[in-house]
Amino acid sequence: MQPQFTLFAAMVYAMEVGIAISLMLGFLTRLGGALGALQALNLWTGLYGSTEEWTWTYVFLLLIQVTFAVFHAGQSLGLDAILARQEPAQPRLQGTRRVLKWLR
Repeated sequence: MQPQFTLFAAMVYAMEVGIAISLMLGFLTRLGGALGALQALNLWTGLYGSTEEWTWTYVFLLLIQVTFAVFHAGQSLGLDAILARQEPAQPRLQGTRRVLKWLR
């Protein structure tokens, strides 16, 4: 049985475009940063033994993506900031809304 390269290529491309849009627009930046970090980690582990690739490139990509996820980059200039200003203060969020609020 042959691997489904075209299916996985389309999925990886869609993920890369989604991460790029997320980080450029500042929308769900923590989620975009976390997914970008996972993708950079996957690339780093897959290409670690390759002599044609400089593996530190992927370590730097990983650090940048983790920075986006940890420091909540979209909260100042992005759609996350606009959504945060429009949302009224709520005393305690429950369940899914709490997770979605953290991801913004």
